[in-house]
Amino acid sequence: MELNYTNFNNKLINFINLSKLKKLAVSLSGGADSMCLTFLLDKFCRQNNIFLMAITIDHKLRAESTLEANKISKYLKKYDINHITLTWHHNDIKANIQNEARNARYKILCDYCKENDIDNLFVGHTFDDQAETVLLRILRGSGIDGVSGIDALTIMNEVKIIRPLLSFKKIQILDFLKKERLIWFEDESNKNTKYDRVKIRNLISQLDKDFKFTERLNLLSYNAKRAKNFINSYVVKVFEKHCIAGDLGFISIKQSSFNNLDEEIQLRLINYIIRYVKNEPLTYPIRLESLKVVLANLQKVDDKKFTLSNCEILLHKNSIYFYREPKFIESRKQLLIGNNLWDKSYQISINSEGFEISKLTKEFWHKIRPKNFIHKVPGDIVFSTPIIFSEIKGVYILPLSNIVSSLNNSKLNIKIKVTHILSKSSFEICC
Repeated sequence: MELNYTNFNNKLINFINLSKLKKLAVSLSGGADSMCLTFLLDKFCRQNNIFLMAITIDHKLRAESTLEANKISKYLKKYDINHITLTWHHNDIKANIQNEARNARYKILCDYCKENDIDNLFVGHTFDDQAETVLLRILRGSGIDGVSGIDALTIMNEVKIIRPLLSFKKIQILDFLKKERLIWFEDESNKNTKYDRVKIRNLISQLDKDFKFTERLNLLSYNAKRAKNFINSYVVKVFEKHCIAGDLGFISIKQSSFNNLDEEIQLRLINYIIRYVKNEPLTYPIRLESLKVVLANLQKVDDKKFTLSNCEILLHKNSIYFYREPKFIESRKQLLIGNNLWDKSYQISINSEGFEISKLTKEFWHKIRPKNFIHKVPGDIVFSTPIIFSEIKGVYILPLSNIVSSLNNSKLNIKIKVTHILSKSSFEICC
């Protein structure tokens, strides 16, 4: 399939809801792939009255990086394309330079998108990039998930990362740029053989001559994705059969049920539960090494707690509990009259002004806890739940525990409804 505006626009329909789209961002290194993507998106956005921002990250790893970013900005200005350069501020990087730069780049890009109400970030990975990624992961001993390669859609920090060029080859990218008489800027580090990806790229180029290696690696990626999707669909069935979504936002499973599962399913189930608890279904999977450590610990001890990916895992009285790690839960937030969303997990409806919501802390708990009140949940799960309060009015409400503490004993005329998005549990307080 030829890479042109029509075919590209048809691809985009698979990723976006055009009726709700107002802003897009594209990651622009200045190389052929990202420059091609930027101009494809520019035409699409102009046709559909959508704001586009091209973002270049100056990694400050090469002396000429700032000059290159300025050249990119000047070039886009000729075409009236919005552009911003963001800088990665860092100390000297001693090892894993490309990996560190990649992680920093995505964080900076997604943070910018969040701050500017941009839900969709486009990245220019191609058919050739997929082949390089698959071979790199084979050489690093990856399993099915790793060999499945780059996904066309992932989510980071609530921002959709979309890769619409994965089915297009490098030669098609270059043909498009030449046909449209567009220029691009080569990063000299892409030729430096001290980096693993450059070595891989050169190896694939040699093997392509006799074995169509790029196509074979993409075929392997496709087949691995199919196997991964089948296994993950089975994990969802296991989750639905054995796991319980607790009223306080945790997930639990009987230790006996968990131990009867195959190791592969246990590892994937831990990963799935944590993503479920965090309400982040399309985030990058947790590293296998980390999952294995937790699995080993769960088989050795009782009444112990572990942390993994901003969640806590507690083995207690023959059950395993998964819940948000309190320190990563959203801080205090002012509630508006009507409907509110808090911590991506709770929908709150309130009919009175002057109230805030926060995670429950020990300070709050000791202030309002009724005498002889005992929670039915173990450990500190209760401290991953919300408290609604007004310090001025002297009112403290734990909606999930049906506790109301007020310095004023008169009727407050407050109506609150809290719904946990994942478990669908609802709690109503009228006081």
